[in-house]
Amino acid sequence: MMRVRGLGHRSRGVGGFTVVELLLAMAMTLAIMAAGLALAQPAQAALRVQLESIDVTQRLRAAVDSLTRDIRMAGSGLPPGVPAVTAYQPGSSESGVTVRYMPAEGGGMTTRSYYVRVDDRTNLSELRRADGSTDLPVVDHVASALFTCFDEHAVGVPSCGEAERIRRVRIVLRVEGVVRHTRRPDTVLRVPSADVVVDIALRAPGGG
Repeated sequence: MMRVRGLGHRSRGVGGFTVVELLLAMAMTLAIMAAGLALAQPAQAALRVQLESIDVTQRLRAAVDSLTRDIRMAGSGLPPGVPAVTAYQPGSSESGVTVRYMPAEGGGMTTRSYYVRVDDRTNLSELRRADGSTDLPVVDHVASALFTCFDEHAVGVPSCGEAERIRRVRIVLRVEGVVRHTRRPDTVLRVPSADVVVDIALRAPGGG
């Protein structure tokens, strides 16, 4: 007698999976992916901190180059009576210096001021350079900046106030980096700060 298997009865094939097995496989896959992401997150954060640290060093180097170039030229070619270095806006709360010199390529007197101020938009301190027509940031995320002037005997000139005594300018600059957390924008990852001391002798402190 021939038996006919009912259509309502299904047996499990050799290569088939039940719904329960599929669900278990999906759950295991998701768990493995979550674990992988959890392991990758700290590595990604560490990489971003390292890249920001490199960027901080590069920004600091650019600031040092700009400061050194201008302060070393201070006094070159100036007529008698024109101060080479003065305090930036004496009496203001913004620390800095103003340097003056005649450029070697000719033209009028160059006057440049370096000072630190807080940007109103970002609420971050910046080292800025102003020359009368432009006022641009040199380096941002400035944690501290100290401008000190010295005379020919290495004695400090208070507040860089006596221009005729200034023979050397020292700037102690600290720059820090900040990296925003990828998953929590309100959280920042602190980058080790970078410090530099720039001690520059004026090429022609008395002018002329």
